[in-house]
Amino acid sequence: MIEAFLVSVICALIVERFFYAKDMNKQVSDCMKALISRNMNDFVQAVAVDKNTPSKNISVDEVSLSEATDEQFLKAIKEGIE
Repeated sequence: MIEAFLVSVICALIVERFFYAKDMNKQVSDCMKALISRNMNDFVQAVAVDKNTPSKNISVDEVSLSEATDEQFLKAIKEGIE
């Protein structure tokens, strides 16, 4: 019984430490941006760029068609038709 309680407390502490570290990294990043900024407008632009940048999930098999081999080009065309 006590072992289960101790395991649950340890797991809760690990989860809390993860979120604490994540929050501290964000705060340190914001502080560094504030120190580097020359004025308030630079800081606002630096923070806004981070928030407005969407994360793209790029597939590994995507290649620009100008750099693709003939097989990759034909495969891309066939997938586009289907």
